[in-house]
Amino acid sequence: MAAQAQVSTWHFRGFAKDGAAISGVIDAQNREAALATLKTRGLILHRLDTAETGWRQRFQSYLPSTTTLSRQELHELLRDLATLLTARLPIDEALSTLEASSGSKRRSTALKAIRADIADGGGLAEALSGLPGMPGFVVGMTRAGEASGDLGLTLGRLAESMARALTLRQALQSALTYPLILLAVTAISLLVIMTVVVPSLKPLLQGAGAAIPLTARILVWISDLLANQGDILAVGMTVALLALLLWLRRAPAREALARWSLRLPLIGSLQRKGETAIVCRTLGTLIEAGAPLPEALEIAGSAARNAAFGASFVEIRDRVREGAELSAEFKRIGILAPAAGQFAAVGERSGRLAAMLLVAADTLEQETQRQSARLVALISPIMTVGLGGIVALVVISILSAVMSVNDLAF
Repeated sequence: MAAQAQVSTWHFRGFAKDGAAISGVIDAQNREAALATLKTRGLILHRLDTAETGWRQRFQSYLPSTTTLSRQELHELLRDLATLLTARLPIDEALSTLEASSGSKRRSTALKAIRADIADGGGLAEALSGLPGMPGFVVGMTRAGEASGDLGLTLGRLAESMARALTLRQALQSALTYPLILLAVTAISLLVIMTVVVPSLKPLLQGAGAAIPLTARILVWISDLLANQGDILAVGMTVALLALLLWLRRAPAREALARWSLRLPLIGSLQRKGETAIVCRTLGTLIEAGAPLPEALEIAGSAARNAAFGASFVEIRDRVREGAELSAEFKRIGILAPAAGQFAAVGERSGRLAAMLLVAADTLEQETQRQSARLVALISPIMTVGLGGIVALVVISILSAVMSVNDLAF
């Protein structure tokens, strides 16, 4: 008797042809079967994930897939594909050309998967949605381009939007790179002092027959704690870190952390402007391509890395369907930079909403770049002085204790 094929449960999210959001679960033997079933329902797929939660599936979810493209690789692929489609090459020929000239095995594997799906009668958006780790906003904007009849133009705008988003995120990362390196070097220096220098001086200090200065006693106590309880501390910190990572796998936890990060001094304002620029550019491009506003709002929210934006844009989508003004909702939710609501209001009054959202994105991108440059110039000397002062205090405490021992010797 033949073994019965195993059936898995799949979670899906997508849109009906009228733009209404649809989500649910289906049972299918594999991902291809699930995609085929959803295609027969006329669903515009946004996300498809397996519901299996065994240890093997959880472990494999942390491993890189051979077809998961980085944002930089995805941007380059879409840029090159847009160029070929704009030159009026058929999509299959364009994909074949890119695959033949691909210098990356991962990009070549992804292109083969896309070509296979299109050869089976699917569209580019559907093929992209079948790749693991594919951002929802890329699928949505591709779908809008196919519906508009000018896929090359839409992919070009998508590639440009991704390039700007990458530039913004690199600016944010560069603003934090030096302070984080400085913090790591300081932590390592203090650890070496506490585990190597202080233990070697401890017999000298305790054998002097005089009271050890308070700061030196504190250093000796910390050194003893690391020497005697270091294993327990390491295990405790590891368990706490794992617990935090498990907690952050929950959507409400990620959203709460994301909202908290937006309230941080300096960094919060910078992140708010950067993410607002990204969602405004995505939303403006989608509207310009003819996507319905409710669908465009959810896709634009998924373009942001900050989880609070995705949740808030779903809420905005529902309110807009009920007749609320977009600009009023932008101001109400309180996480967007104020410029987004102001430019959206101008766009609604003038009938040029897409153009004004793109202008808002340009303005916020420029502000983010200027603010990140100022932040680097401000944080670097402050952290250098502050962390240098901590190390100096530790060294002076050790030297003062040694000098007090020498005074007793004479």
